[in-house]
Amino acid sequence: MSEPDLTAELRRRAEESAATIMQESEAEARRILADANESIRRRQREVLRDREKAWRAGARARTAAARHDGMKEVLLARTRLVERVLEKAKGMLPDASREEAYASLLRDDLERALDFVGDRGTTVWCTPALASELREALESKPSVVVKPTEEIGSGFVAVDDAERVRVDCTLETKLARLAPVLAIEILERLPGSEP
Repeated sequence: MSEPDLTAELRRRAEESAATIMQESEAEARRILADANESIRRRQREVLRDREKAWRAGARARTAAARHDGMKEVLLARTRLVERVLEKAKGMLPDASREEAYASLLRDDLERALDFVGDRGTTVWCTPALASELREALESKPSVVVKPTEEIGSGFVAVDDAERVRVDCTLETKLARLAPVLAIEILERLPGSEP
């Protein structure tokens, strides 16, 4: 083979090799680009999935906080309602202490208080409106002294002579003792309360 033929053959082979290398390089570049694009899409999906998880978690937290705040407001409103009802009831106690229903229970309360405190040297503090009725109930117990005062609630308080034992039979104290039970009953009667 002559030199020009050899050169032509080498050139042709070089061009074929270059074309093959170029095709392989382009194919490799397309594969790398496809892999890179797939990798980018996969990473974007992961980022979106992570953001969505964070958004959902945030939304759940905000929903829970809003629900908590709502429940807190409902509980505060219910508490205020119970307080208003009990305060209204407390305001009605002076009138209730003048009713016949209370008078019919007064002697029994007095007897129970004296059973506990004793009737020797006992002082019964009461509202002026109840003084005569209590004195009448205590006619058979001259050692018990009835002392009216405006500073006592609706009812009476029995105190022993040493002032160590005190039985508070005022309607205010009875209401205070019943307040938790009354609060439950009041709340049960509210619309939307469960039985």
